[in-house]
Amino acid sequence: MRDGEAWTQRCWRMGWAAVCRRHGRLLEAVCPRCRRTDLGCLFVPRAGRLRAICRQRDEAVNLWGEGVRAELPWGLRLDAVERTHLVALERDWARGMRGYRPLRRWRGVSAVRSLAAVVEDLVLLVLITTRTWIQPAPPLRWMVARSNWLDNFVYTPAMLPVRMAAGTLLLAARLLADPLHGAEPPVLWSPSGHAAKREALNAASFMAWLEPGQRSWGGSLTAAPPGPYQN
Repeated sequence: MRDGEAWTQRCWRMGWAAVCRRHGRLLEAVCPRCRRTDLGCLFVPRAGRLRAICRQRDEAVNLWGEGVRAELPWGLRLDAVERTHLVALERDWARGMRGYRPLRRWRGVSAVRSLAAVVEDLVLLVLITTRTWIQPAPPLRWMVARSNWLDNFVYTPAMLPVRMAAGTLLLAARLLADPLHGAEPPVLWSPSGHAAKREALNAASFMAWLEPGQRSWGGSLTAAPPGPYQN
């Protein structure tokens, strides 16, 4: 919010964004009033300015609310350390989408495989591990134009609930980072869901969380050598 007018950034509509870099808060995915994600809630023109309005109840919406909880799925927390990792991943993902080189090296990235593709693999792995079902729903005209769309369909963080998207991006930011980039504070998590049993997020604890049948795939992601900078 700025001077009573809601504002947004183009990058917030992309798959890599789950947190506002300036304020360190999760992005809003549902209307705080009616809890819906459609029907044009949240950002509506009103009296020549873009306002946060719930169309269902015709009421102004306070997007700040009471403040977001710091807890993300799997015992992850959105504090300063986690935000640093997220910002690094989001920045390099955005640079890659625009054709620029990332500023860091990431596991599995190569001249023919982008950072986005590696993260999309991790998203699917998380969905399988958590037994989360998301119905693919691309635009009808897109499906009609591509009869084989299922063969090329990928799951992205943008398809996940915001908290799950932020947690998945944080997993990717930590597990895919170049270990030689420099000493960084550890990220703690609790895949069992017990807050008192948080442990360091690393390849070993991540592999132990996966289903046995998915550990080979997970290992290929977390053990891949950091690739060269993208061209």
